[in-house]
Amino acid sequence: SVTNAKFGVRIRPTSESEREAAGVDKGVVVTTVDEGSFADDIGLQERDIIVSVNRQTVASIEDVRNLQSKLKPGDAVAFRIMRPAPVPTPRPGTGAGAQQRPTSYLGTYLAGTLPR
Repeated sequence: SVTNAKFGVRIRPTSESEREAAGVDKGVVVTTVDEGSFADDIGLQERDIIVSVNRQTVASIEDVRNLQSKLKPGDAVAFRIMRPAPVPTPRPGTGAGAQQRPTSYLGTYLAGTLPR
């Protein structure tokens, strides 16, 4: 029997402010990455927003479960994610009046083959 592939992440729906900051209208946020899991191996991180898996748009936790259930060990998986960019530290002399920019996000792809 084929066991469903597990990515090794916990996820939650995105908030409106996260979608706005990332410039996306759908996605789920990674809240935990299990150490030594597939997600850990390919570099998924907490706070990443998963936008699609294998070119299938992800709008809900249910979408991820459905996509995951169709995958089996040895399958290739590609995630399109939006990752919070590191916030630059203000340079000395810019003063406290410098505007605090909201977190910006960078789009990237992470891919790998599910372990057998």
